[in-house]
Amino acid sequence: MKRRELYMKIDHAHAGIPVYIADSPSELARLCGVRLSTVSHAISKMRKNPNRRQSYISVTTEWSDKEYEKYFGRKT
Repeated sequence: MKRRELYMKIDHAHAGIPVYIADSPSELARLCGVRLSTVSHAISKMRKNPNRRQSYISVTTEWSDKEYEKYFGRKT
């Protein structure tokens, strides 16, 4: 199993749906038009207290070796 982090901006006004999804915090900051520190601080707070509602979050996804190679084209 391979693990990969995804970073998202969540819209809590509309049932908590993801607005932006990115592979890195810097990419998410660029998409949202905010500084990297804004995203990083929100993710840090979310990791310390998962029940806290944050606009920026990270989630860990799990991929089988076969799926990972199919979608990302390489093994890690």
